[in-house]
Amino acid sequence: MPYLIRILNVFLTVTTDFGVILNSPYIGKKKLQLLFAYIKITIIQHSVGKFLNIKKVSFLSFQVETFNFYSFYYLFREIFVLGTYYSDQSPKLIIDCGANIGMATLYFKWLWPDVKIESFEPDKKTFELLEINIKNNKLLNINLINKAVSDKDGSINFYSDVNRLGSLKMSTMKERVGELCSVGNKVPSIDFANFLGSKEVDILKMDIEGAEYVVMKKITEAGLLKNISELFIEYHHNLLNKENFSDFLSFFEKKEKKYILNTSLSNFKLYKTQSQDILLYVR
Repeated sequence: MPYLIRILNVFLTVTTDFGVILNSPYIGKKKLQLLFAYIKITIIQHSVGKFLNIKKVSFLSFQVETFNFYSFYYLFREIFVLGTYYSDQSPKLIIDCGANIGMATLYFKWLWPDVKIESFEPDKKTFELLEINIKNNKLLNINLINKAVSDKDGSINFYSDVNRLGSLKMSTMKERVGELCSVGNKVPSIDFANFLGSKEVDILKMDIEGAEYVVMKKITEAGLLKNISELFIEYHHNLLNKENFSDFLSFFEKKEKKYILNTSLSNFKLYKTQSQDILLYVR
């Protein structure tokens, strides 16, 4: 019975994703190319992907090196298929905070080949794959920065799961990673508000695993929010039992910015110590 349930869940996911792709705003050949890439990657994920140590993947026009196939599949589906960071504008400058191995950066270049991108990734080994993926795909006008986005310059402790190289849960907050984390390694940090300065940013993507509150607080206090057209922020609610989401939203409400929220309701239960990931789109 559990096997049949897994098959049913895969079927429901695939049919849903097909519908998303077919109704996506991608134009020309992009929609068909994405559909074929999705079929290929999904077949691998649910067959040999679970047994073979696949670390190199070809899809669309890209060659990608990854820590493991599952994390690649997760990022591909979230970013390319579900279009988490899609925008209907034609941006000139995008800043990608928390670039990981570069899937969002590749997505932005797939949509807008000429756009300038500033990509931040603090983890050394993940940054090495990010560099490889940008270089191997011969992508231009991208600046890669091996620093943690913060509210101050200097260095900061950075935690990752010692049992999962390239885990998507890496953070400057030990509690975000959990008990099975490494001793915090010192990584360089950058005062992001100071980095922004007077830049006119079309899209700011921020997935910095718990540091988003202090970073956005400094951005708004410096009066820089007006220079950012669109923001995609993953907010990590109730970390360290701190419930300051309403304060976070007030940063945008005070500047009369519009926002929408998205979060998973699967296995939803309210626990005092439970954290929750919330995707916030601001414009």
